[in-house]
Amino acid sequence: FKKLQIEFYGNFDFSGKELKKHGIQEIFTINKFISPGILKDKMAQASAFLLFLPDNATSWVPQKLFIYLPQEKPVLAFIPQSCETRSLLENNGNPIFFTQNPENNLKLLQQFINNWKNNTINKTSSKNIEEFHRKNQVINLSDIFKGVVKNYN
Repeated sequence: FKKLQIEFYGNFDFSGKELKKHGIQEIFTINKFISPGILKDKMAQASAFLLFLPDNATSWVPQKLFIYLPQEKPVLAFIPQSCETRSLLENNGNPIFFTQNPENNLKLLQQFINNWKNNTINKTSSKNIEEFHRKNQVINLSDIFKGVVKNYN
């Protein structure tokens, strides 16, 4: 029997009071920062990636996503409608996007948990992810600067 466990990693303000109030604190682990190597190992062991982004995160793509997507496991996302991360996820498989509708979110989560228990989770794809990776964006930016400098001289 699989045991549901949710681990949070990162620098965010999160209180366990709500978890205790609902009696679900035993399935949650809250961690601050960990090294990228350990994070990659943890992500490889995970069944899914739970992604939260604030409403003002329209052009931000978390670097952790580039570590996770090659694992080809599902992403459960609470992110703004007009976020670049949403486009990236839509082009890479089967993300589950949660909305402002709690009833709909509960149905989506129940479906995911049922699929997880039955080992029928849809995988994501990492086919388009490399072009958005920071290292490739730096290469693209370098090429732009080379062109500007060449034309300026």
